[in-house]
Amino acid sequence: SKFNELVKRSGWSDYINTADSLYKITLFAPNNQAFEKHGWQDMSLEKWNKNNLRSIAQAHTLPFGWEQETAYGRKFQLYTALPSFQVYLDGTGEVQDTLNFYIPPNRLQTLQYPAPLKRINLIQGYYTNNGALYEIDGVFNPNVIVY
Repeated sequence: SKFNELVKRSGWSDYINTADSLYKITLFAPNNQAFEKHGWQDMSLEKWNKNNLRSIAQAHTLPFGWEQETAYGRKFQLYTALPSFQVYLDGTGEVQDTLNFYIPPNRLQTLQYPAPLKRINLIQGYYTNNGALYEIDGVFNPNVIVY
């Protein structure tokens, strides 16, 4: 997948490979359709800045094992492995009847962007002995320049 390629190219796979049964991690892996929606499907990752690729990979990683059952009926923030980057999880079903993530719009004086909130759905999850892997239908964008 494109996300797997991104993780390898960025060097973030070294971090992922340190996970074990005591030090678990969680990956939110965008599916290939998510990269298409984002407009990145045809871009060669060889041209991207590795540090920025690493930031994108970090934004999709939780430095602990997370189980989706804990989210039903709740809204909360998940702090990722990228310092000061978090996503919000909505498991209440008020907006969408699936577990979904969103990044709140940035506010600059009286301007708010992007609008409306971009929601990313959790498609399916896999539990492993060293954490969890979740397929999502969007890309968490930590606002890095990709080139």
